[in-house]
Formats: sequence, structure tokens, C-alpha cells
Amino acid sequence: MVNLYFYIPSQIADEVVFSGLSLSKWANREGYISGGWRKCIATLLNPKDDMQLYESTDHMCLKITAPHTYCKVADNYLFEAGKDIPDIMDMYWKNVIPVMEYKFGTFIKPEALIMATVIPGRVTFANKKADSITLTGDNRELYLCNHLEALHTVDSDLNNKLLYHYFKNAALTGGCTEYCPEDTGGKTIFINAGGSYVTLDKPE
Repeated sequence: MVNLYFYIPSQIADEVVFSGLSLSKWANREGYISGGWRKCIATLLNPKDDMQLYESTDHMCLKITAPHTYCKVADNYLFEAGKDIPDIMDMYWKNVIPVMEYKFGTFIKPEALIMATVIPGRVTFANKKADSITLTGDNRELYLCNHLEALHTVDSDLNNKLLYHYFKNAALTGGCTEYCPEDTGGKTIFINAGGSYVTLDKPE
């Protein structure tokens, strides 16, 4: 079993806790998954994954206890982009993974898909603070760090390149001044208004 979270308008929260979440009524995703065309209910792995609803006084957070065999995790960013770009929507469905295989930071904004009706007794009122997962950084930070770690394994000069392009952009927008002396072996010096500087190799 896995615990997932779903926000519902406060005025119907009691009704949903009593009757459960019918797939036919509450499904908000539909696509090819687990070998067939299926409807799903998109939920959250963490109550704080939607801070706007987390802080809303008009919504209640429900805690769903569902069998992990009926749950997948997908990238909500791909879903939102895929509304206008069919190829991106195809990527969304192709990259869905079983909930038990999901590692935090795999997706920049994860959502959990339930592929079955949630019966009464498996829907309760959540304690948002107690149920929130404490992460070292949010999903976005973990996602970016994971990709940076992967790139470091294939590019030993990555830090220099990232800093160079960061300061290069700052120089173009007036945030610092760029100097490229010819006798420094391709090094570039960036100096900000306060006199602080950084010396970097110009990427090949």
C-alpha cells in the first residue's frame, strides 16, 4: 500500500471520505498505460507538492491508501506542456513508472496516477503537516542536482562551463564586465560592480 494525497473542495470533502473516489467520476488523466488505454486519478506524493492548494482555505487534503500495483508516477510538467504539443504528451505516458520504483528527484514535478476506484475506508482526512515528506530540498532542487551529478560523470569541465556561461550572460545584461586578455591562455576574467572577480577558461 502507498499513501497519496488529493485536494478536494471543502464543501464536498465529507461526501468523498464517505463514498470514496470513483474512477468514472474523478479520473482526470486518460492514456496508454500498463498495456492498455486507461483512465487515472492524478494525485500527489506529498501534500506540499501543490503549495497553492496546501495553503488554500477552500480545499481539504485527503489521504488515500492505495495498493501500489494500481499506482504509477508521472511528470506533471510534461503533462502540462503536452496539452499543446502531442509529442510531449506521448513522452508523458511513455515515461510513467511504477510508484515503488520512483526515487525523489526523478521528475521535476511528480504526480501519482491511481488506475482504480478508491473504495470507502481508504480515503481519510490528511494531517498536512504530519503527512508532508521532509526532503533535503524540494523536488525541483533534487531534480536539477541529479542531472548535474549525471553530467559531471561525462564532463570533467562542467563547473567551468556552467560558471562561464552564467557570467557571460551577466556581462551581456550589464551585471559584470568581461575581460579576455590575449596572454592568459584563453582565460576570461569577469568583474562585477563591487570589484569581485572570477577567472574562468573559455570553453572550447
